Amino acid sequence: MESQKKEKTFVVSLKGLAPWVSAIRYEKERDDVKLHITLAKETRPAVIVEESALGGKLSQRMFKNLEYHQLSSLYISLLSEQDFKDCGANGSNLKNCLVDLKNSAPDLSLLLVAQIPGKESKGFLWTHRESLRVKIAQGFESKTKGNWVVFRPEENAMNTKSRVLSLAGEL
Repeated sequence: MESQKKEKTFVVSLKGLAPWVSAIRYEKERDDVKLHITLAKETRPAVIVEESALGGKLSQRMFKNLEYHQLSSLYISLLSEQDFKDCGANGSNLKNCLVDLKNSAPDLSLLLVAQIPGKESKGFLWTHRESLRVKIAQGFESKTKGNWVVFRPEENAMNTKSRVLSLAGEL
């Protein structure tokens, strides 16, 4: 008689998330398993940010400010100087926020415009869509690296947002 190999299984339950999920896939890497959850188009990505999260309070604010623009399929978040002050953050916290942003929805197009206190504002676009990267890179003074475009926004964040949406074909 053949002995059956017994597998141990368990369930990861994400209560209340089902209405917003369109697909789930996983990736195994050495000892780790990453779950990639694709959200429905009309859902805004978010992460549960704990005190030990990379971007901390600034990431929480970034996700709170996140808006979805359907015509351009682009998520946009604006961080004002006041957001930085309210969160006790500075420009050095941005790198961790960008990691949180990218990791929250790696298959989506995400834009962050940050008005850094005492420094020049910066814009960051993460997208797999080459056509969008090219449009933004041509519309602003910018540098492109992989799926990232880092650009110099206009002085007013709302004007930058409008210009990005115009370049993306929404306005």
